[in-house]
Amino acid sequence: MLLLSLDTASTTLSLSLFEGEDLIASFDEVMLRGQAERLIPEIQSLFEKTGKNMKELSAVAVGVGPGSFTGVRIALSAARGLGLALGIPVYGVSSLEAYAYESQEDVLVTLDTKRGDFYVAGYNSSLEEVFEPRVMTMEEIKILNPKLIASDVPDIFKEAGFQVRENSFSLSQQIAKIAKMRGGNNLPAEPLYLREADVTISTK
Repeated sequence: MLLLSLDTASTTLSLSLFEGEDLIASFDEVMLRGQAERLIPEIQSLFEKTGKNMKELSAVAVGVGPGSFTGVRIALSAARGLGLALGIPVYGVSSLEAYAYESQEDVLVTLDTKRGDFYVAGYNSSLEEVFEPRVMTMEEIKILNPKLIASDVPDIFKEAGFQVRENSFSLSQQIAKIAKMRGGNNLPAEPLYLREADVTISTK
């Protein structure tokens, strides 16, 4: 089974190519902009490096957010396009689940919204959701008083006195592992939004 995994929901363009259980190529680079222009060329580069053909793909796994509205849609559009063109399934995996994956105990995931608060969800060691995804402030998280936090801004929570799980993984690799574990029980390839987008309407 050849599986391509991609995520652009955060500030990182993350790509992984798995053959069975083996990671055969990956790409991770922090990008504040330009993900849309780089995504397809970097996907093509993965296949060139491995000598694989896109027509060999069995499935695509994609991060569905929560995260940047534009970022989420960049990866989803590419994943859906590949799925449609090749007639293969597209599996959705949330960024929150990716941060919780392989935790040996209950963990509260907190991802920076870039608006002064956090996307939050709680999971047990079996990756079962025990706290429904929502947006919370730091003060609200302090009231919850979680024993362990996983976050894309770990230093903020360390400074606040929380025990924080160290992040030493690639998002796309975590997404691929979850997708393979769940198979047909993955989320649909639809964006996971926990708040409405900021929209400015001109009356001029």
